Amino acid sequence: MRGRRVVLVAVGLAVLGGGVVALRTTQNDDDTPAPAPAVVLDRFAGDGVVLPERGARPNPPTGLAVTPADHRLRVSWAAADRAAGYQVRWGAADALDHTRLVALPSVELAGLDNGVAHRVEVRAVDAFGQRSEPATTTGTPATPPDDLADVPNLVFVDRFDGPSAPDPTRWRLIDECTKAGRGGGEDSHHLVVGGSCGNRPAILRSRTPFRLADPATADGELGRLVVDTDAPGGTGVLLLDLVPGPADAVGLEAVSAYTNALPPAAELAGRAQDDDSLPPGTIRIRVGPGKDGRQGVWTLVGAGMPQLAPITEPVVPLPELGLGVSHRWQVVLRRDGVRVLVDGELVGTAPVAPQWTEATALLGFHGGQLRPAIDLVAVAGGAAQPPAQVTPPRVVVAVREQPASEAPSGQRIGGVLGAQLRLDVQPADYDHQFAPPPALSVQVGAVVLPLRPAVEGTAWTHTGIRHPMVADLPAEALVVGPDYTLAVTLLNPPPADPAAGQAVRAVHADLELIAEPAGTPKLTSPDGGTAELPAPPDTTAPSPTPVPAQLPKPSARLLDAAGQPFQAGRTLPRGRLVLEVTLSGTAGQLAGTHLAGVAGFGVRLDDAPIATVPTAVDGPGVGGQWRVAFTSQPLAAGPHTIEVRAIGVDGNYLPGFSGFLLAP
Repeated sequence: MRGRRVVLVAVGLAVLGGGVVALRTTQNDDDTPAPAPAVVLDRFAGDGVVLPERGARPNPPTGLAVTPADHRLRVSWAAADRAAGYQVRWGAADALDHTRLVALPSVELAGLDNGVAHRVEVRAVDAFGQRSEPATTTGTPATPPDDLADVPNLVFVDRFDGPSAPDPTRWRLIDECTKAGRGGGEDSHHLVVGGSCGNRPAILRSRTPFRLADPATADGELGRLVVDTDAPGGTGVLLLDLVPGPADAVGLEAVSAYTNALPPAAELAGRAQDDDSLPPGTIRIRVGPGKDGRQGVWTLVGAGMPQLAPITEPVVPLPELGLGVSHRWQVVLRRDGVRVLVDGELVGTAPVAPQWTEATALLGFHGGQLRPAIDLVAVAGGAAQPPAQVTPPRVVVAVREQPASEAPSGQRIGGVLGAQLRLDVQPADYDHQFAPPPALSVQVGAVVLPLRPAVEGTAWTHTGIRHPMVADLPAEALVVGPDYTLAVTLLNPPPADPAAGQAVRAVHADLELIAEPAGTPKLTSPDGGTAELPAPPDTTAPSPTPVPAQLPKPSARLLDAAGQPFQAGRTLPRGRLVLEVTLSGTAGQLAGTHLAGVAGFGVRLDDAPIATVPTAVDGPGVGGQWRVAFTSQPLAAGPHTIEVRAIGVDGNYLPGFSGFLLAP
């Protein structure tokens, strides 16, 4: 193996720099072959240290299967014995000019040319970087001739393959933190959603109403929402909401609040969970981890929705969804309840039926650094069309107790009948004991209008909830500034009793302009001059920045000479100790969808190097687990620190720490 050789003895890891460098590598970029590693480690054991030995090479993967789709191939296989991860190589014809390291036995190869046969090779990689013999297959990306043939009453399909993605006539991105678009390479044939939304989901709102089919002719099925996406992906969350009103976002603002509040999905099998943070009538499908850490499917409904007789159809356990692998989710609404399918398999049921005929469909994505991709959204049910698209101004919201005395000046939006203002409102003070605010209203231009809940009957329940509210604006209120912004004042007058209410804030604002049937929207100046409306925001810009490959996450724990773990906080006796080192490829892949190659790991005891273990025998490693034995006899009594560093083949590293207390 070629590359610079690093000996981690007297100089420790000084060759890597004085601090912890960011984990960024292009070593396994899908667009280029993997280069020779820049770092090669020498095996080193300090006094009294016994290093692990490598064994036989792992067996090759079995059950290799390829599922073709539009511009991509989904590849899966059975987990191989003694495999810490896998190396996947692929290319058109017989070329193997792309390489990826993964921890899990599935991968999706995207950005491929339809109709071109691709060769795929998968090798198991053990903890020392030893490769198995390859398992090989071929696949040809292609759009299935009719991949929605089994969906009755199909009325809407978006494959995000038009000149703009997402199409602004069909979708709204909720919150300025959200970004979406197509990029190059693997992102060129699907929509990628991302942004810096913190603990909030990135949300796509459909402008096309979700309407139920006529119950008399629907043969039991009222409607269906179909989404092809690689969400939730590991620790991410996928939210599919049907809200009976003009809402942009509903429920708890902090997505993680559900994780610890919901019981494990298995405990709710066949039932719906009441959720008082949702507006009445809302049906939410949540896919993601529960408080037990396991992925599951939950059906959450606005409090008070009646539950029907239990559904007797058998369901299958939620399959391993993988990372970066697209699946087809279907939410089927029937008279006797809700069914959730993944890739055609029934994985969840709930005995609730919609009490409405029309709803707003919201797609929510949350996953830290992950960039969920969407390949298709389809709707079945009653016929519906999105309203005419008129580029809306950016809404700027201020909160005051009293209306402004002077209306703002600017240009008026002509050729429209009016607009619907959508506001998500929350209490401004999270520490204040919650109380419903007084009646809210907004001032737009010279007009003051009441705000009403987007869904009738919505109650103010507790803090941390996005309460969707709306106001119907007349055309004369639509006066915009020179940068095409609409100033909105949220009026929250102080209550007579301070304990009866509290100040509020707007966490999101949006505007839907209502075009005149035969009008041409224009900007009209006070002097009578006219101008065209600004062009819609550019939705063809590259998708959110890809997350680079990440090193496996290191951790360590101490064992006694018999291999039994010590209890946390226990003072350890002198003698032989065993350090169990783990470089978790799965944790690394969760952070970056695929792995950066590992040259090996180093161990430092009280900042002195005691061990270096190379893990790139046949090529870059993927993580694994090892046991390093050492003696504590020379150490002084008191606290000690062990540091484990995962060292990338490009010189980057990631540290993990462990501490112990040595007895006198």
